[in-house]
Amino acid sequence: MLDEDEFTVLFTKRIWELSAEKGLPFGKEPSEYARAVARAYWLSLHAEGLSPEECADEDASYWP
Repeated sequence: MLDEDEFTVLFTKRIWELSAEKGLPFGKEPSEYARAVARAYWLSLHAEGLSPEECADEDASYWP
């Protein structure tokens, strides 16, 4: 299992990829946004077995 820093790096990378496709997450800069929400995903969904990329995809499903 990844530690929190490794998770955050991969989560942020995927958020950048998704922002190129879908637009900025809630109008925020992708790295700043990812840092703000990565810990919550690391503690919840990653602990349940989801990858950082899957967690980012889940998050992006809520973007306007």
